[in-house]
Amino acid sequence: MNKNSMLFVGLDLGDKYSYIAILDKEGELIEETRLPTTKTSFHQRFSMLPPCRVAMEVGTHSRWASHLLTELEHDVLVANARKLRAIYHNPRKDDRADAETLARLA
Repeated sequence: MNKNSMLFVGLDLGDKYSYIAILDKEGELIEETRLPTTKTSFHQRFSMLPPCRVAMEVGTHSRWASHLLTELEHDVLVANARKLRAIYHNPRKDDRADAETLARLA
């Protein structure tokens, strides 16, 4: 995957809804959205994107989500949020901020 032509996606997984932040190659936020945390909604949304680097926190849904996104030819990184100081020390702690932080770390 060519880093110069890729998008960077941060995915904050929740039990009902997940937040997505998409950055372009210059680090500009081009989209923020929320979608249901289901295989169907993930497949529908991520199949419309070109191959991206997707970063998400490890959790209940990270296993199936990472497999699905890998099958869709995305480069998936699964991170332990407790080891990511940028997330657990962020004073703006919320799902949208976490998604953007993950995209920037990707």
